[in-house]
Amino acid sequence: MARSVLLVDDDNSSRVALMLLLEEEGFVVETAVSFADAKARIGRGTRYDLVLLDQQLGDGRGSDLLPLVREHSPGARVVLVSGNAKHATVDVSGFDAVIEKAAGFPEMLAQMVHVLG
Repeated sequence: MARSVLLVDDDNSSRVALMLLLEEEGFVVETAVSFADAKARIGRGTRYDLVLLDQQLGDGRGSDLLPLVREHSPGARVVLVSGNAKHATVDVSGFDAVIEKAAGFPEMLAQMVHVLG
């Protein structure tokens, strides 16, 4: 069975590129384009295997969605995707992993697969 992913990123080119690459790897990907969009999708109660949260969303911070994901999709692995993970000022202790966007897709994919076990 294919693994389900919620990909939250307000940058259209990043979101679409990552979505297509994940789909090529056999993931079923649902996308959210904003904090509000992600909040609504998470609140529907869909169970995700993996949730990828961009930190800097135009209308909020991805890290602020973590409690909602844990409540509605408790089995999901949650990864913070950051433009600069090494210098992030957010508390990342509740995330299963932090991945830098600059890492490149092969490294990002390897980290995601590792997180999923």
